[in-house]
Amino acid sequence: MADPVSRDVLRAVLEIRDLRHNETHAALLALFQGLAAELLDAGAVRPGPLLGRVEMAAQATANEAHGETARHMLNYVAEWLRSVQPDLPVPYREAWRAPPIAGGTSSEPEER
Repeated sequence: MADPVSRDVLRAVLEIRDLRHNETHAALLALFQGLAAELLDAGAVRPGPLLGRVEMAAQATANEAHGETARHMLNYVAEWLRSVQPDLPVPYREAWRAPPIAGGTSSEPEER
C-alpha cells in the first residue's frame, strides 16, 4: 500500500495550481484592458454600457472561492471603467492581482 499523502502537501499543490491560474487570469485581463482601452479611445465602445455588462457579470458569479476571485477581477475592471473620463485618454492601471486564497498560506508565487 502506498504511503498516504499529507493534507499539507495536497493543500500546497492546489495552492500553487490556483496561483498559476491567477497569473493566467491577470495576463488575460491585461489583454482585455488593452483592447478595451483602444476601443474606448477610438469611440467604438462607451464606458457606461460596458460597465453595466461587467457589473451584471460580477453579480452573476457563484458564492464560492472561485467566484470570489472572479468577482474581485470584475470589480477591478468596473473600477477602471468608472475612472474613464470623456475626451481624455483611457487611464492605465497597475496589473490586477488576485486576492489571497482562502485557507491558503500565501498569495504570492515564490521567487523563481
